[in-house]
Amino acid sequence: MDPGIDQELLPLHDVVDALEAQGYDARFRIAAGPTVHCSRCADPYPPADVEVIGLHRYEGETNPSDEELVLVLRCPEGHRGWSLVAYGMNAPPEVAEALRTMPDNRER
Repeated sequence: MDPGIDQELLPLHDVVDALEAQGYDARFRIAAGPTVHCSRCADPYPPADVEVIGLHRYEGETNPSDEELVLVLRCPEGHRGWSLVAYGMNAPPEVAEALRTMPDNRER
């Protein structure tokens, strides 16, 4: 995951806190269409215009089907932030569709 966070050691809320402390202050929401809404510029974008710059996957400790992603995203205006989404069997169709078209620009 972007930006130097040891993702394997941190609980979900600590990853989000660390991102926000590093200036990833936008919150993104994936809605029907699908569209991706950025809280900083208040604009909806097609998923193909929003970059994935990092991600971290979580599975529930007591229930492995509790699957969530912290997506680290950048909108076309350059605002960086995160979105918490379900994935796997529990993913809403708009999330699965958005993830298929978002450019993956993670550092590897």
